[in-house]
Amino acid sequence: MVSKMVSKFKHSTSRITHLSPPKCWQSPILPQVKLNVDGNYIPPSYRMGVGGLIRDAVGKWRFGFFQHIGVGDPTVAEIVAIKVRFQYCRIMGFKDVVCESNN
Repeated sequence: MVSKMVSKFKHSTSRITHLSPPKCWQSPILPQVKLNVDGNYIPPSYRMGVGGLIRDAVGKWRFGFFQHIGVGDPTVAEIVAIKVRFQYCRIMGFKDVVCESNN
């Protein structure tokens, strides 16, 4: 299942921009919300988890999350975190989402 998600993510038409990380959290522009995600894994078991939060343009916390997602590596954990939480943003009705990840 995870390999299918990674494959779909790699072939996605989503706009991805690589920027150097900011020194502190920066708010998105209205009407955007910002999704900050982080994937984690524990060697040698390779158990993965994802966590993060969604904040609006004034920095108001809208939603936080953490979830165990199976086994894999750090890259898979980050990709799954981003994909799953973008889907959740869509369900919550957020249409313009900026995503930040540390990888």
